[in-house]
Amino acid sequence: MIVHTVGFIGGGRVTRIVLQGFQHAGRMPEHVFVSDLRKEAREKLKGQCPGVDTVEADNGRAAARDIVFLSLHPPAIGDVLAEI
Repeated sequence: MIVHTVGFIGGGRVTRIVLQGFQHAGRMPEHVFVSDLRKEAREKLKGQCPGVDTVEADNGRAAARDIVFLSLHPPAIGDVLAEI
């Protein structure tokens, strides 16, 4: 399976670790889209991975990718799944 786009719902520590792994392996997907409410999380990701698109809380767009990661605290997952 060729993965061209990856979406992350949540842009915290887990998302940064996965993206760093892609970078380290030289396997960054063509397009990475991250949705997170927190401005500081989005800015930190852009600093580490300049090619990543980040937006404030557009989980539907993040979910419309080839692969989607739910990088959320467990209590929030049910609400986000109902949304997307």
